[in-house]
Amino acid sequence: MAKGRGRRRTTLSLVAGVASAGAMFYLTPASAVIWEAGSGDITGAGAADSPAAAGNPGAVRAFQERFPGVSDEEAWRRIQAEDGRVALITRLARDNAGTFGGSWYDGATDTQHLQATTAEAADRFAALAVDSGVKAEVHQVDYSYARLTAEAEQARAGEHRALGGAAKGDAAVDVEANRVVAGLAPADLKAARNETMAVPDTFQIRPRSTTDPSGLPIVDEVCNSRADCSKPLRGGISVKSPDVGCSLGFTAYENDHPKRKFAITAGHCGEKGERLKHSNWTIGNFDRVVFDNDSGTDVARARVENTHWLSSPLGWLYNPGDHDDPDPVTGRLTSESGIQNGQIVCLSAQHNPENGSDCGTIDGVVGNGYIRVVGHDACPGDSGGGWYRPSGGKRIAYGIHKGGAESCHGDQGGNYDYFTSLPRTEDRLDVTIHTR
Repeated sequence: MAKGRGRRRTTLSLVAGVASAGAMFYLTPASAVIWEAGSGDITGAGAADSPAAAGNPGAVRAFQERFPGVSDEEAWRRIQAEDGRVALITRLARDNAGTFGGSWYDGATDTQHLQATTAEAADRFAALAVDSGVKAEVHQVDYSYARLTAEAEQARAGEHRALGGAAKGDAAVDVEANRVVAGLAPADLKAARNETMAVPDTFQIRPRSTTDPSGLPIVDEVCNSRADCSKPLRGGISVKSPDVGCSLGFTAYENDHPKRKFAITAGHCGEKGERLKHSNWTIGNFDRVVFDNDSGTDVARARVENTHWLSSPLGWLYNPGDHDDPDPVTGRLTSESGIQNGQIVCLSAQHNPENGSDCGTIDGVVGNGYIRVVGHDACPGDSGGGWYRPSGGKRIAYGIHKGGAESCHGDQGGNYDYFTSLPRTEDRLDVTIHTR
């Protein structure tokens, strides 16, 4: 068992009659159930094109940086197959909330790791992986992902039944450890270690930190630069409120009033009532701003009121390869259970390289709930930009950029960023992101 991981049980039972021709079950030394396709094929995303033909060498570079030794073509195939993996884990989280323990992906071995709280569920998840054509390893653990997520939310809000406000603003689920990791101030940490504060078995505790796990501060990324890009309104362009320059993430519509259109950016990019602009065009006023670092939420919406923008369809991203041909947002993440370590995500923001995409690898959820990306370093002015997961010609909206290292494309050694997840964004702003 790896150091620092929570107690984990494994199942030894195998599912009979579910493996297709060319597939087999076998037991690893850790006694976990694995399914492996004899052909090595993974379904769910169609035939893989070469990275050059796909037009996203940045995604391949990010994958290879996280998982060295994988060829270009194989990296691109594994990136495209993420659609099938996400569909599987989203289904498991939705239909098995009491027994699904979370997931992560190992791109080096092309293995989807699944966790279940019972032996029966572990066998069933293995069978569903077979049916989905996904190479998977299933571990039996103590707690469901739904329970851990709920407890982390309560702890971040300072409302946990056992911890009270001790972990306010610093609690996140460590999926592999199958625990909530909470940061406590020195007095609370001492009380917990002396057992005068009861810490539930669902938690692991550590000293409270206000910095990135690397020890560097998290910096909101803003500036006053701008670009000039006419309709349609698209994510990745520069936007400005009276005093702050940022990027536009996505466009959206209000859930109860679909005819009301909104531009979505970061919460620290403006104040309620302030006007948002792009170049010489007004977009509209901010009517909802949520800037709450304790809950991992830094998002805002501005009502699109200018007919210049309303006269064209919405749901696009800026295309660095052809400014006159915007890229469609083809899908949106509907559950945070679909976010897992090892996924490749790309940022559409004003400082993207003109010759390709800007991509990194998801590396978990930090204590305040933001999603962490490594292998990528955004720039001042990129706050509010849209993170998406690439798959072939598809772009699946994943979240809104907050900030990261105090540098720009590594000029000071930075290599990490943070974003607010799309499901959290939509929930707090009461919107649905436009897709095409």
